[in-house]
Amino acid sequence: MKNKINLLLMVSIVLLLLTNCSDKEINKKIQFEDFYHVDANRFIILADSADSNLRTGDLTLIDDDYGYATVLANIKSSSIPEKFQSFIGKEFIIYNAKNEKISVTIKSIKLMVKYYPTYGQVQEWSGLESGNPPMSLKQKTQNIWVGSEPFLVAEFEPSNKIKSKEKFLFALPKSTNEINFIQEGSDKITNELTKQVENIIDIETPWFNNVSGNESLTLFYKNAKNSYIAVTRETGELCSNEHKTSFFLVKSNGTKNEIEIALDEQYNAIAMFDIEGDNTPEFLLVDDIGGSFVLHKTKKGWELDKNFIIPYFDCRC
Repeated sequence: MKNKINLLLMVSIVLLLLTNCSDKEINKKIQFEDFYHVDANRFIILADSADSNLRTGDLTLIDDDYGYATVLANIKSSSIPEKFQSFIGKEFIIYNAKNEKISVTIKSIKLMVKYYPTYGQVQEWSGLESGNPPMSLKQKTQNIWVGSEPFLVAEFEPSNKIKSKEKFLFALPKSTNEINFIQEGSDKITNELTKQVENIIDIETPWFNNVSGNESLTLFYKNAKNSYIAVTRETGELCSNEHKTSFFLVKSNGTKNEIEIALDEQYNAIAMFDIEGDNTPEFLLVDDIGGSFVLHKTKKGWELDKNFIIPYFDCRC
């Protein structure tokens, strides 16, 4: 009887410890490092580069994705980086720009080669211009695979069916800590604030004044006192000597407007959030060829981080 009591006591202690460990995992505070980009509503991007020699087995060609060529390869479980060894079976929450979210479960980790091919490479596959016979499926798949360095990705299974028009952008580990997600301001940016913001960035972009160009202003609220205005400017024909682009992040407290950062690239801010709950916002930026970036403030100042850039090898002109 005494042995049975001791055994029951030990089992109870083990179950209590497991429960506490589980609670700690669920309540784990989200860190900036926990942020991952999502691609094609199917993959979480774990690393922007991986060793293609880690591949095992045959290659799999994914159907064309708006002109992008995509090939998947399996990876030996022993070759998965230690950081991601525990990811299979783990739950994540994926988000879109409207703060709509869905739970997903990681089912496998793979290598993925994805890029926008050149016109010439596409013709090689078909043989239309070279006079050669079209490549077989196996030849085409191999041709795509050697065309760029692979990403390390986690393929997931969503808890609910994802609508075809929805585009999910990033993922965070499932947690009771809700991300502080701030969408574009519900109120339209006022003419007065627009004029104030334009006046302070006109000095930085003299090439934009008195010429035909495109400008977009996106308003985000941090709190009742501060708001952020993301400004994108572009002039000139693409690929011409007159083509110029810029991105500005302006902070406004109602009476004072300051440029937080200026970049000589064309970015659009589509979401603002506070991942770590430290009252310092992060911005999700996209460029015009499918790249995704996080504008993140560090001790050194504002920096572009967590960059997910799908190679674009064709001529944009």
